[in-house]
Amino acid sequence: MKNISPIEDREEDYNYKKDNLTSPSQVLRKLIENSIDAKSSNIEIRIELNGLNIIEVKDNGVAMSPQEMMISVEKRSKINNLNNKIFSSQGKSLNRISKVSKLEIISKEKSKTRGAVLNISNDKIHPVKECYADIGTKIQVRDLFYNNANIRDIVKKSKSDNLIKIINTYALAFPEISFTAKSNNKIILDAPKEDKFSKNIFISRIKNVLGNKIIKSIINFKNETNGLSVNFFYTNESNSFKRKNYQFMFINNRPVYEEKIIKIINDLYKQTFSEANYPAFVLFIESNEELLNISKISDDKISIENKNIVKILKSLFLNAFAEEIYKDKSKNKENSNLLDNSIGFHNKYEISQSNKGLIIKDKDKNKKIEITLESIEKFFK
Repeated sequence: MKNISPIEDREEDYNYKKDNLTSPSQVLRKLIENSIDAKSSNIEIRIELNGLNIIEVKDNGVAMSPQEMMISVEKRSKINNLNNKIFSSQGKSLNRISKVSKLEIISKEKSKTRGAVLNISNDKIHPVKECYADIGTKIQVRDLFYNNANIRDIVKKSKSDNLIKIINTYALAFPEISFTAKSNNKIILDAPKEDKFSKNIFISRIKNVLGNKIIKSIINFKNETNGLSVNFFYTNESNSFKRKNYQFMFINNRPVYEEKIIKIINDLYKQTFSEANYPAFVLFIESNEELLNISKISDDKISIENKNIVKILKSLFLNAFAEEIYKDKSKNKENSNLLDNSIGFHNKYEISQSNKGLIIKDKDKNKKIEITLESIEKFFK
């Protein structure tokens, strides 16, 4: 494997002699990345029949001109009208998608009064026509893998969980973008653009994407060292899961799967909390990609080859879990002190806190009575 930047999606990494699109999730990933690279602030997604009938992604970003639309569906195409792209993939995947689907692209530039529509069906590119359209781009993929019955059968039998995770993944990484998504006309995500002045923009986005249950037990650990910045959100032992469905990792905002790092987190979590299940976590790593020495395995799978970086990350995760255990012990110690300490009153009696309520002791007779919290609450009704 050759080393590449984690934020660079080079044309030579693909074998254009083969159709390497084998799942709706690959198509959805590419379309969402196109919209993010187009500087969109709003992305709307629609899916039908696990993506086989329709995958539609609409954005309000920088649109394509009719000429760029034609270029985008050419082999080895690349639209270069944007700087500072995160994924560098705008347009490059559309040719491959058009080979396995019926593709429609509608795009309207901000300076134009009308948009343009381009249709490709049965591998035939139809002439670009003018049309009414909103500013931005809408790409609709219909009848995905219509020319490959084997893949369609496999997808029909599978669940759409992976498509939902793809959508959630990009929504977590880009809280400054509004994401809405529907599957078979049912809303599966409604995450408005997060307020940049909120106390923690990522906490707010995690809540909107993954829900209240996870956010109630979330812990945030941040650290910067040796050219490495880590922003780590994870659930404590009170909220663990049998599967790894709620684990997300990003390097320089690009979603990736790095097996070594994910295994380190899960192993340390289990050892630290004596927990058999897995935590939910959202991990952001920022660093110079040359320092990480990344090898690309597939579109989203990578390997960090710098062993020192792997050791540093392991140490940071250990510190993250150890910090929480120390806090828990300190809290338990405080509670223990409250239970152990007693307060004298009326010279003859002592009052102390118990797990169930209050204990009143007669010092002379060395007798105790306990008043439960339920009894106390009745007095104040």
